[in-house]
Amino acid sequence: MPDETDPIGPNKDELSWMDKPTGSAVYLDGKTVLVSIYMDKDISSNKGWSNKNIKKTQEYMDIAADYLEEEAKSYGCDAELIYDTNEHPDLMYLSDLEAIRDGMDDNNAHDITDSWIEENVDYLSILDKYNADSIGFIYFMNASGTSWCYPYYPFPDEPEYGYLEKAYIYLYDEYDDYETPATYAHEILHMFGAVDLYTTSRQDGVNKKLINYVDRTYPRDIMYTVYDENEENVYDHVPCLIGPITAYCVGFIDDCAELDMFPKLKRTTKAAYPSIR
Repeated sequence: MPDETDPIGPNKDELSWMDKPTGSAVYLDGKTVLVSIYMDKDISSNKGWSNKNIKKTQEYMDIAADYLEEEAKSYGCDAELIYDTNEHPDLMYLSDLEAIRDGMDDNNAHDITDSWIEENVDYLSILDKYNADSIGFIYFMNASGTSWCYPYYPFPDEPEYGYLEKAYIYLYDEYDDYETPATYAHEILHMFGAVDLYTTSRQDGVNKKLINYVDRTYPRDIMYTVYDENEENVYDHVPCLIGPITAYCVGFIDDCAELDMFPKLKRTTKAAYPSIR
C-alpha cells in the first residue's frame, strides 16, 4: 500500500504534461491505468470498507473493463485497462476523506479530491511504470447515492485545472442496491469524452431532440441507460452497447451520421470536451 504521509505535490513535469485538451484520460483506444481510491479507510468501522465490499468493487471493475475492451474491439480499437488492485497493489489507495454525500452539489468536492491525488499519488511515475498514455482515478465511496464523473473541460486561462479526471462511484445506488458494472463503465466512459444521452446539457450539445432520437434509435446505448430491457439492475455483465454517437465522442470513430442532425456534438479535438470560456 502506498505511503500517504509523504506528499508528492505538483512539479514542473506535471504542469508541462497538462497540455492535452483531452485531460489525463486521453484515448480509450490505447493503454489506460485506473487508480482506485477508497474513501474513509477505517475498515473496522460500520461506515468504513470491508474486505468483502472492496473485493466486490474490483469484481465489478473486471466486468466493466472486459465490456469496454470488447466494445472497443467491435470498432476496431485496442483498449487495454490496467486497474486490478490484486495484481497491481500500487494502484489502490486508502483515503481519510469522507464520502461525498451531496455529489455534484458539493462545490468543494472536486478541489479536495484533486488536491488529495496531487499530494499522495505519483501519477507520472505510474504512467511511466505501466507505459501508459492515459490515467484516470476512481473514488469509491461506502455510501448510497448517484455516481458521477468529473471529466476535463479545458479552461483557457487555467489549463491544469481539473486535468486529473475522476469518477466518483458509490458502493450503493440511491435505492441502496449495489451500483452495477454498467454504472462503472458509464462513468469511466465520461473520462474519455462520452456525454450523457438521457439528460440535456447545453455544454455537451445534448438537447431534448437528441434524447428523443437516442430513445428511438439507440435505446441500449450505455450513456442513455445502465439497465437491462426490463429496467432492472444486472450484476454479471453489462446489458448495454456503445452506439455510434458515444463511439464518436470517445474517439472510436472519426465521424457518424448523427453529426449532420446534431452539429453541436461535433468535437474540434478527438475525445475532448469543449473549452469553458
